Parts: sequence; C-alpha cells; structure tokens
Amino acid sequence: MTSTVRAGCIKELAKLNATTTSGEDPPWVIIDIGFSSSKRSCGITINGDKIPDPLQDYRLNSKELKPRGDKHYGMLCPAITEWLKAHHGAGKRRTLNLMIEAPLSMAFAKRAQPQDKRRGARQGNPIARIPDQLQDQDSKGEKRQRQRLWYTQPASGLMVASMRLIQDLATELNGWEIRLFEGFVSFKTGEETEGHWEDTCKLWNALPTYSTTLTNSDGPILASQDGYVTSITTLMGEPSDGNIPPILRVIDLGRAQVFAQETR
Repeated sequence: MTSTVRAGCIKELAKLNATTTSGEDPPWVIIDIGFSSSKRSCGITINGDKIPDPLQDYRLNSKELKPRGDKHYGMLCPAITEWLKAHHGAGKRRTLNLMIEAPLSMAFAKRAQPQDKRRGARQGNPIARIPDQLQDQDSKGEKRQRQRLWYTQPASGLMVASMRLIQDLATELNGWEIRLFEGFVSFKTGEETEGHWEDTCKLWNALPTYSTTLTNSDGPILASQDGYVTSITTLMGEPSDGNIPPILRVIDLGRAQVFAQETR
C-alpha cells in the first residue's frame, strides 16, 4: 500500500459546518457496500451528494437501470478517485474520511488463563460486539432482542468486500491518509425509505457538525471482560496502534449512537 490507513477517532467523527469551514476539511466518503457480480449493490455519497459513475467503460449501457446514488462494486474506487481529482485541489490536505456500512472490526471470546478455575468452551470463538445487538420493543410493546452479528452472512462477506476496496483506494491514493469509520443501519423499523443510497444519507445526516463535536461515546465496542476486539486493518498487513474504527449506529428513523474503543 502507498497510503496510510488507520482507524478514525471520535473527535474526527464530525462533518464540516458550512458556516465555518475553511475548505481544508477532509471529504466524507460514505458507502453502503454490497458484493454482486451483476447488480448495483452499493450506495455511495460524498459529503451528502450523489457522485457520477466513473468514466472508464461504465457509461456505455444507457439502458441500464440506475437507482439514485447506487453503483456496481467495481465502480467505487474509480468513482471516488475521479471525484477527488475533480474536487480536491493539490494544495488541500490529503486526508479522506471513509465510512463503510460493514463490519470493520472483529470480536473474540476471552481465553482462560492457567489460574482460572472455569474455562468456557467459547474461548477464542467469534462473539457479538455490543452494537451488533439491540434490545427494543415490538409493535405490541413487548421486549425483543435483535442481532446482526459481524461473523455471519452477509456481514462477514461485506467485510471481505471492504478490505478489498480499502486496499484498492490505498494503492490509488498515493500519499493520502485514509481514516476508517464503520456505519451501522441494520436495525430498521420498516417505516424508513429502503435503498443503498438512502442508507448512506442516513449516516451523513447523523454526523454532527464541528460545532457539536462528539467527545464521548455511548459505550465500548466490546466489554474487556468478555474478550478482545481488533480492527480489520490487522488482516490487511497495516501497522496497528490498537485502535478500532468507531461505529456510528443509526436506529429509529435517525437516532444515532456511537461506540468506540480507543487507546489514544
């Protein structure tokens, strides 16, 4: 890789404020990623706007149905790099905020130590992260437990798609810093507008502006007594500082929560 890829941090989890921005704010690329050989399975927005299909070989089929803001997986890297060339001048800071709606971290059960009296059978097995689970009420007012586990399908497949995209961007964006954030819009009430593009807009709208920069999180990604959590960058051969991409979870028609695990 020719770029620096690292986990973003909570203080960076904010979008530019149109009334105060200096023009040096890193652009936000937000992706609802999919993995299909034939469909527009991905949604993407940059700073809340749609971006065009990349020029290279993609605009020949004028009859193809093109949902607003949706892209083929293979379009993502060239579309992003073309946008940056057109909108990000040479004198600007070469930093990119990349938020992907897919697991960007992994959690595993704690292994017992020799002095421990009890040793569970789950030692070292994948376990749910805290944001993967949601306790709420159904339409009848009864409590229910919902979960979207990072290690099951389709989530684990989307992790592979994310790793490949990050590697492609790191190769193309020579000298850039890519800061990773995870988006989470999996728990839906059924009342929201569905679609890949719509999910990226929910995440963009949930980001606070600099005037209300987040300093605290709603909780950790995993409780330390349950096990350990690691970033997918460790699987990509990137140097690890022990930090995990913060998770922005949007539920209930826009209510946002932040989960973070920082050692900085």
